[in-house]
Amino acid sequence: MSYPHDAAIAAFVKSFHLDWSPTTIKPAIMTTTRPTNGSNNEDQIGECAYRSEHGNPEKALDLGLIYDIHKEDYVQLLCNLGYDNQTIKIIFGESISCSRARDGSLVRNYNHLTLVVVVEPMTSLSDVFHRTITNVGTATSNYTTTVLPN
Repeated sequence: MSYPHDAAIAAFVKSFHLDWSPTTIKPAIMTTTRPTNGSNNEDQIGECAYRSEHGNPEKALDLGLIYDIHKEDYVQLLCNLGYDNQTIKIIFGESISCSRARDGSLVRNYNHLTLVVVVEPMTSLSDVFHRTITNVGTATSNYTTTVLPN
């Protein structure tokens, strides 16, 4: 369920960035929140502990890096998930065909901030995820990232 305060933050961000799409605003909000820590609250266990919490509207306005997803990205995602051209036509209301060969493994390269990989216990892992981000901050910005296991 979407929280009303998330909708308010999205409307607030949109009022400052009229050219940002909903698919840009959502990761802006998600990447500027404080993550839930299920170990500190027994009510937040399991899957609920993976969501973002406590959005920060001011940080979401001045994000620096954004993810944006375009119609072509959605089409390719649906193609990679195995949807046929007729179903994709129904979804988009126009004739669209899959431009590239279907490859279910490419679903992982959907341009979204979430990265998911299944890791078997006691095995090593080396993996690559492709994402495209756009710098909307100052040209001389430096960014670092941290990956935290869940």
